[in-house]
Amino acid sequence: MPTRVDVNPDVLIWFRKDAGFHDVISLPKSIRDNVIKWESGEKKPTWNQLRELGDKYKRPATFFLMENPKESFTEEFADYRTITDSTSEKSPNFIYEIRRAIKRRNILLDLLDSDYNLYSPPILDIKNDDSEIESLAYHIKKILDVDIQDQIEWSRKDNKHYYALREWKNTVESLNILIFESRGVSVDEFRGITISEFPFPIILLNGSDSPNARIFTLIHELIHIFEKTSAICDLTEHDRIEAFCNKLTGEILVPKNLIEEMDIVIENESMEWNDTVLRGLSNYFGVSRDVILTRLLILKRTSQNFYNATLKRWKEESKTYPKQSGGSFDYKTIIKLNGRLFTKQMVNAYEKELINSVEFSRFMGGIKLKHVPDLIENVGGQ
Repeated sequence: MPTRVDVNPDVLIWFRKDAGFHDVISLPKSIRDNVIKWESGEKKPTWNQLRELGDKYKRPATFFLMENPKESFTEEFADYRTITDSTSEKSPNFIYEIRRAIKRRNILLDLLDSDYNLYSPPILDIKNDDSEIESLAYHIKKILDVDIQDQIEWSRKDNKHYYALREWKNTVESLNILIFESRGVSVDEFRGITISEFPFPIILLNGSDSPNARIFTLIHELIHIFEKTSAICDLTEHDRIEAFCNKLTGEILVPKNLIEEMDIVIENESMEWNDTVLRGLSNYFGVSRDVILTRLLILKRTSQNFYNATLKRWKEESKTYPKQSGGSFDYKTIIKLNGRLFTKQMVNAYEKELINSVEFSRFMGGIKLKHVPDLIENVGGQ
């Protein structure tokens, strides 16, 4: 007969809710009945059952033996509160991605050499004033050391703008900003998250989003870091601050003075635009059609009715697009999810034997050591 483990039902309840399963009904059917019995004290789980539960809650099975987990995770909860007052409506995958992003930053800080350059991004005096947008956009582009020619060259590399996304991420990471991407979280939950803790603030992008959307989100979240604010963003303009950040992001990516002087824009005297022109502008600037259309609306080169009708049509058309597969878990995926900055530091720590192979694999999300040579070649080692 398997040995039963004497666990406190209250601890099991706490970890369930912490993982994002706010009621037992939301649990997978495979474990639901057992969890009900364990949480009520009617029955005790075996070690194998606790390991299975740990897989679902993204916690080691031994954690369930804690007497007071809330006290043990005080720091982690403090980090949660920097971005949201409540996670009651968030999915387990969403909560796990936030927790993992915070954990990776803490790992990095623990492993850094004492002489590492702890440069932090500048804090700008950003006022939510539309009259300041062009000036702020200019200063931010200067900080990033990116001009419009760089942006145009990046966008020409591929029509889906994966290259442009990579270059924008590299540029932002050069400010010692950690950039991670999530897996398995709907864009309906979030597009981006900023955790403005210094040094090494975090930007978490939704990896399920399109490259164009991630570029816009990246710059939007960068503005929050410059403001030294933390936020969960879906990029809807639900308040004045988010609306301002969207406008400033639009000006950074599609400068007013440039788009207004383009022949294709000057020659169109109509308030309506065909998809071919919008797609051409999208590819030129390396942004989505939505961003181009929004810029034209702000510049009063299209009407609100045309804007609304076009976005609605695009949304309906997008439902017919084939869904992309998740792809293989190779070194490119590892870099995408963990970012080049974090990946390079973990490779360095592994080469210096500050961490062993098991720790390296765990910190990087469960990768195989056969990927290490490719990682070293792509992000650099010591």
